[in-house]
Amino acid sequence: MVVGAYGVLGKLVCMELLRVFEKQIKLIVTDYKNERGNKLADFFNSDVQFQCLDVDNEENIKQVIKNVDIVVVAVKQRNPHIQKRCIENKILCIYVTPFYDFAEKVYELN
Repeated sequence: MVVGAYGVLGKLVCMELLRVFEKQIKLIVTDYKNERGNKLADFFNSDVQFQCLDVDNEENIKQVIKNVDIVVVAVKQRNPHIQKRCIENKILCIYVTPFYDFAEKVYELN
């Protein structure tokens, strides 16, 4: 799953995942806007799925990531709700950020 897949960095991550794994992965892209997220999934022209995800809604996060193996977060967050849920569920979470102060918040969770 790629959180923030609609952004420039998120799209690049998605394209590389599909290229490296030769489309042999089940990629889920997320966005908080349904129409935009569905268009994004269609953009990749493969079996990419879309899930609506609000990074500030802990219950939504819980439901969306429950059957995921790896989460790549490529979006700025105020609170590390996604990382917290991933740690609790032993899901590998990769966070791509230039914001050191937020990375410190995530580090403190683990």
